[in-house]
Amino acid sequence: MTDSEFIEFDYTVGDSARSVFYFDTFVNGCFLSSIGTDCLDSKEGRFRSEWGDAGHREEARVTVYLPHLAEISLHSFRLADGASASPAHAESRNLLCLGDSITQGMDAKHPSATYPVLLARQLGMNLLNHGVGGHIFDKSSLDRDLPYRPDLLTVAYGTNDWGKYESLAEFRLACDAYIAELVEIYPEADITVLTPIWREDWKQARPMGSFAELSRTIADVCGGYPGVRVVNGLELVPHQSRFYGDGRLHPNDEGFAHMAIGILKQWRGGGTHINENPFDRHLSTQNPVQG
Repeated sequence: MTDSEFIEFDYTVGDSARSVFYFDTFVNGCFLSSIGTDCLDSKEGRFRSEWGDAGHREEARVTVYLPHLAEISLHSFRLADGASASPAHAESRNLLCLGDSITQGMDAKHPSATYPVLLARQLGMNLLNHGVGGHIFDKSSLDRDLPYRPDLLTVAYGTNDWGKYESLAEFRLACDAYIAELVEIYPEADITVLTPIWREDWKQARPMGSFAELSRTIADVCGGYPGVRVVNGLELVPHQSRFYGDGRLHPNDEGFAHMAIGILKQWRGGGTHINENPFDRHLSTQNPVQG
């Protein structure tokens, strides 16, 4: 919260997973600007965002989403001379998003465009994004001592599990162990598991089973836990490469928007009812969903 008409700071960049590098600024919840580059080529820089009139100051809530695919250190933070600043109030509820690189935000260009951020903004919740590239259903990745306690929790693994196991039965054991651990750690949280979203090679044959069969297995496992809701990932992002930053696996900004809208829509509809076998229509190699 500040009555300054600008924010300015210097930054230093460490390792990065992608070359895109943007700062997104919102003032009183409204998008103001996105400042950055598609091709990061410097380890030092200065960010400045302006929105007000120096002759007429009013306090505003200023939110800056930092580049989400790079390590970044901030220093030399500056406001206008004589301006006041205080921490903005936190929201009353917490959202925790667990997942792989898709949850992390690959390949969104803008940090405010990832599906966890879109969900948190739409729901008015604090957000902790624990998406980590390459991760799978691994119960050892869960932190029992995490001080952040979620009211709502999303889980989105599976695409990296596909092909990792020799059989669906082996995968089922790992998935079930993860969900059991999760439910034990967060007994009061509203838990939603997202089955994997479409990927370009989803119809390839793999020894452990098809991509749709893996999704169905996740839904079956979750069916054994009454408090766990399932969202059908194959119905979230249109089955077209143009909605993916790399054309095949990781959504772009538009793809993430479809993903967030689809999650919210399925939430409003109560999520998947396991007995309806919603994944069965994807088990055929004919007539894929086009979104």
